[in-house]
Amino acid sequence: MTQRFAALALVAVLTASSARADDLSFTTNTPDDKDVITCSDVEMTYWKTSRGHDDIRTVRRDQTVSVRAPGSGPLRVAASENGGVWVQPSSDGSISAVICEAAGAESEREANAILDQLRIVNEGGELRVKGPSDHDWYTYIILSVPRGTSLDMSATNGPLELRVVQGTFHLETTNGPIGVSRVSGTVVARATNGPIKFRGHEGDMDLRAENGPVKVSLDATAWSGKGLDAYTSNGPITVVVPEGLQTGVKVESSSNSPWSWKAQANMSHDEDWEDGRSVQLGKGPVLVRVSTVNGPVSIKSPGGEGSGKSKNKSRI
Repeated sequence: MTQRFAALALVAVLTASSARADDLSFTTNTPDDKDVITCSDVEMTYWKTSRGHDDIRTVRRDQTVSVRAPGSGPLRVAASENGGVWVQPSSDGSISAVICEAAGAESEREANAILDQLRIVNEGGELRVKGPSDHDWYTYIILSVPRGTSLDMSATNGPLELRVVQGTFHLETTNGPIGVSRVSGTVVARATNGPIKFRGHEGDMDLRAENGPVKVSLDATAWSGKGLDAYTSNGPITVVVPEGLQTGVKVESSSNSPWSWKAQANMSHDEDWEDGRSVQLGKGPVLVRVSTVNGPVSIKSPGGEGSGKSKNKSRI
């Protein structure tokens, strides 16, 4: 996914500045169907429309660093221009970061010279990458964390992904997506002009989007934990629910929101939809709430959901 990130970090920070020196475009893909990835799973390619792909060379490098958790407070990760952050479980109980680097130029020698100028700052509770402001380069951080990690992440024009981790997480993006998949613990996510996508069935989840879609996919019939509250203003919501729900799921919208229903689930709704629309699915107390103001609603069954790679192609 091609993105720009704004850096705000103390402990683990990825900062990547990139100018449009050669007016290059950039394509990056990250997998949707994997929970643990390496740099080889992240496709990164520079290109130039007027010349085609073959006239631009993309050179890549990977660097691994150990990250020390702070003595108190969260580990804070911020991505700056042209980068992404993916958080996955650690295999050995430590915190480590693999930084996937790419540079684009008209020759391999020039691209290597750009990468030679990148510097990883990993001291004083901070991890970041510095580089030249007048060249095309990109970094994607893969952060592996143990259970119980407290993490604070921010991004601008870039993605934040949590995969199969447990802990306390705060995520904030502007013009970028947030993904939370099979995460337990506490998650607070805020996206402005970007989507939020959730898959799972446990924890304490607080998801808020402004001018962006929200998708909630429940992968079990019962919720374990405090609950989920997902909301968007001026964006659509999609709720994917399995059959035989044992947890109450409440879906709400403005009175003028169009609804689409393609799910098999027990349902009850308010008789008066003049001031707003509300539907309750499943049985038992309501632990999952999904709502929109000025956005359409879609309720689906799990069948037919696609998987694969997420791909963006844009000029940077």
